[in-house]
Amino acid sequence: MASKKRKLPEENRMFNDSWTDKYFFINYNGKPLCLICQKTITIQKEYNVKRHYDTEHKTKFACLVGDGRKIKINSLKSSMKNQQNVFKVQIQNNESNVRASIRVAEILAKSGRPFSDSELIKQCAIVMAEEVCPDQKKKFENISLSARTCTRRTEDLGDNLCEQLREKAQLFEWFSIATDESTDVSDTAQLLIFVRGIDENFNVCEELLQLCSLKGTTTEEDLFRQLEQALVSMQLPWKKLVSVTTDGGRNMSGQNKGLVGRIKTKMTEIECDIPLFFHCIIHQEALCCKVLAWQEIMNVVISTVNYIRKNGLTHRQFQQFLSDMEADHRDVLYYSEVRWLSRGAVLKRFFDLRKEINTFMDEKGKSVPELTDPQWLIDLGFLTDLTNELNTLNVRLQGKNKLISDMHTDVKAFQMKNKLFITHINEKKLDHFPNCKKAVEEAGMHFNWKCDKMKSILIQLQNQFSDRFGDFEELSGKLKVFTNPFSCDIEDVPSHLQMNVIDLQSNDTLKNSFHEMKDLVKFYGSLPSDFDELKRFALQLITFFGSTYLCEQTFSILNYRKNKYASRLTDEHLRAILRIATTNLKANIQQIATQIQPQTSH
Repeated sequence: MASKKRKLPEENRMFNDSWTDKYFFINYNGKPLCLICQKTITIQKEYNVKRHYDTEHKTKFACLVGDGRKIKINSLKSSMKNQQNVFKVQIQNNESNVRASIRVAEILAKSGRPFSDSELIKQCAIVMAEEVCPDQKKKFENISLSARTCTRRTEDLGDNLCEQLREKAQLFEWFSIATDESTDVSDTAQLLIFVRGIDENFNVCEELLQLCSLKGTTTEEDLFRQLEQALVSMQLPWKKLVSVTTDGGRNMSGQNKGLVGRIKTKMTEIECDIPLFFHCIIHQEALCCKVLAWQEIMNVVISTVNYIRKNGLTHRQFQQFLSDMEADHRDVLYYSEVRWLSRGAVLKRFFDLRKEINTFMDEKGKSVPELTDPQWLIDLGFLTDLTNELNTLNVRLQGKNKLISDMHTDVKAFQMKNKLFITHINEKKLDHFPNCKKAVEEAGMHFNWKCDKMKSILIQLQNQFSDRFGDFEELSGKLKVFTNPFSCDIEDVPSHLQMNVIDLQSNDTLKNSFHEMKDLVKFYGSLPSDFDELKRFALQLITFFGSTYLCEQTFSILNYRKNKYASRLTDEHLRAILRIATTNLKANIQQIATQIQPQTSH
């Protein structure tokens, strides 16, 4: 029987240093390399090395002996080292060019600019180099910043961020999602899903989970299927889902046929605890404001503003009129019902310019009798003040990384203020209504105060807040424990937390730490392991989304980037752009650059 042939690695052949003097060979990455022709020998064996030298170089170099041979060998070694350094510098230059193009693509994605702007940036960079450092101009010219290259770099950045999020998701103890759906300029339904997860060390991660483009129907089954695929892609288990926040749309929040109902069914099937469901606080606050549709006021304001702005000549004349009058503002604002802060901004501007508007309309022969009616002006001032308070609340509810406890506190504070407003309006105390107070002072001492309509609106507003924020009221007990576990009554604390809370309240060191730290996430993260139940409770509450603000903000970015001039932007590119524009993660540009084959600039 023939013996089994040995593989080369099994022969343990080693490079012999004497081959350098005999045959002009050195050891290079485990293989014999000829210093003369720079060829490598596959098999590390003296016979093969000698055969190459004898057939290729012996006739020319056999005459070199002694010191002359050593000088030649050192010269060849030095020449090869210089060559390697040149290649190394070139590789480094190529990588720096790639990194530069990646960073430019990142800036463009974050600022919502089209891919083709990268070519403009390159032109600007070359011009600056010509003026500031002409000897460096070639380096800028070698950076590849074509629109196609920028597109690929954006894809690479999106993939890198997605992979980072997937790695972080494996460490989540709990997570919550916020989701909203809207239609873009090309009539594609876009479903945004944001995730907020937290690991055992209380590191919070709030990121875009997925942008799902729906070409067909948007039923609850379609939405649920997209959500399920997004969770699977990030390897997030359903059992760790603790809350879902939606915009309140029928296909989203329906308890039986909506996305909420479908999630409940899924959790029941896999025998997991059903998560909590919330209707976005900001949306609910905006719906509460519907009671402020004071038609006698709003119809006059809107019709007057529309008359001024609908005609170009009239609008220019009005702006010039305000400039001549040295008014506080230079124009009036259009009203848009779908914009959260629009009503308050329009009313405030209109009230500030009420005298100038009245004079201008009289000159145009379009008199507005209400602008000379004291009662109407008082009502206008009241509505302006009240919408300003609601706008202040709305702004407080906006923002990233907002804890649901803070948002609930803001809503409760406004409800208490509203009760105070009802009392003060009834008593004609207008300290909290500066515009209304100004209108009353202008009306004179003998004006008959009428506040029935004002009281009615305030009472309706109070009822709306009480009715609409019922789902958050059910959570108020837990929120109170979470917000300040040192001031809550033990009888009001859930039974599984009572022992931990008692120990906590008895610990003066932790009490001082709580008041000094003023950051609930850091405080709960700093608690020792003795408070496992309380920490587990805090981990869940920290992940809750109180609103779909992130979705609304991202839809603004989406509409800005995918506009009528870029309506053919692909779903994959749009997904990468939004991920880059909204992320809190830092893309690993060095890692991306090493994975990209450098190319000549074009």
